Amino acid sequence: MHRRGKLPGSLPEGLGEMGRDAVKRRHNALWGALFALVVAAAAPEATAAGVIREKAVRFASGAEWAIVRGRLHGRDTIDHLVPARAGQALTVLFKAGNGAAYFNVLPPEGDEALFVGSSAARPGHFRAQLDRAGAYRIRVYLMRSAARRHESTDYSLKIKLADG
Repeated sequence: MHRRGKLPGSLPEGLGEMGRDAVKRRHNALWGALFALVVAAAAPEATAAGVIREKAVRFASGAEWAIVRGRLHGRDTIDHLVPARAGQALTVLFKAGNGAAYFNVLPPEGDEALFVGSSAARPGHFRAQLDRAGAYRIRVYLMRSAARRHESTDYSLKIKLADG
């Protein structure tokens, strides 16, 4: 039961101005912490989708094949950069432990993919004759549904560059 004129949760009598300020600071700190928690929880959604890590693919001297192994988690997207000359044939073989993992192949300039694994008849295999020189991007990623569930997978790429 409350005394008349006294609201539940109000400051006790005789607390004084310093006590009231301390309670207000604590109250503001709690609200600030709650706000920061909400912003931090939303931030990965906003930023992770736009970040693409790049890794250079290195071929051993005289080798046609390079093998790349990696791990994807959630919204990770990784571009493996393959330096190629015009007229070379590029072959990519992809294996992953998660059926929602795919790769795309993008040309040196532009974002229109030469190959989109998620819509290909053979999603783990690509082969094409390259019409221009530059760094081709093999982009590995998890489908959005798996990324939202923060799934992970190990993957491997076998990449072959051969003359004509």
